[in-house]
Amino acid sequence: MTSLLLPYRVVDVFTTTPFRGNPLAVVFDDEEALDDVTMQKIATEFNYSETTFVRPPPPSTEGQVDCIHTVRIFTPLQELGFAGHPNIGTAFVVATMNPELQRFTFSEKAGPVNITLDRTDGPLRCELQAPQTLVVTSHSATV
Repeated sequence: MTSLLLPYRVVDVFTTTPFRGNPLAVVFDDEEALDDVTMQKIATEFNYSETTFVRPPPPSTEGQVDCIHTVRIFTPLQELGFAGHPNIGTAFVVATMNPELQRFTFSEKAGPVNITLDRTDGPLRCELQAPQTLVVTSHSATV
């Protein structure tokens, strides 16, 4: 196996106190060097409730205003299409690295996630709009 060095940050979400809140690992995979199996192994190694992988936006971002990254979310056991705290934590990391940003979109398996930042009066606040995916379930019965 070839060694690969990727930058990452660990943040505590929903708190201003270190080692409180929900821990999250945010891994930057700018070259899309990691396959699904490797991302799962890394998430298992971190062993936080979730680990995110920040990648370039998809080639087609039609309808996604200001799409700046694709975000993949993994628990130690599986990939998730969407989850709240990993998006807030990842948005916080991206926002601290890009102080000019006010709003942006992540592309995720469940759909686009719109992020709005509030940089006024105290700590940085990140607000998200969850993907607007319609799920239709069909049930049938034999009588």
